[in-house]
Amino acid sequence: MRFTGLFQQILDAKGRTSVPAQIREELAKLGIDRLVITTDQVRAYDCLVVYPEPVWDKFVRKFERLPELDPDVEVFRDTHIAPAQPLTMDGQGRILIPQSLRDEVKLGGRVVVVAAGDTFRIWDADIWTKDRQDAKARYPESKKALAARLG
Repeated sequence: MRFTGLFQQILDAKGRTSVPAQIREELAKLGIDRLVITTDQVRAYDCLVVYPEPVWDKFVRKFERLPELDPDVEVFRDTHIAPAQPLTMDGQGRILIPQSLRDEVKLGGRVVVVAAGDTFRIWDADIWTKDRQDAKARYPESKKALAARLG
């Protein structure tokens, strides 16, 4: 399962947004209708990340093998694992983002869905624009470093 693409979406007054058709089609091919949403942070900015349930389950099984008293494990558990909530799409392909998560990452009416790999992130559009500007500024340096590592 590989999601790709950037999608401008609207978050309605009830906190619903559409899962882009391209992502819905990929999920349908695999018979996946249950998702998990939680908080995430990329660079210095907060967003939400949505996992197909089988991907989340695999991730949590790996995470649970880590020593639970490790301070990094505690921080990650409290900020990423604990806030996670299950989601299902309605008949129109929308998900209802819980209010607590919307508040946590300051989602407004315009959101950007950033699909990459086996998850997709949901950003407030204004915050995503700031992150994108920061990422673009770092891109030449990151590209050079990755080229050296990839050979």
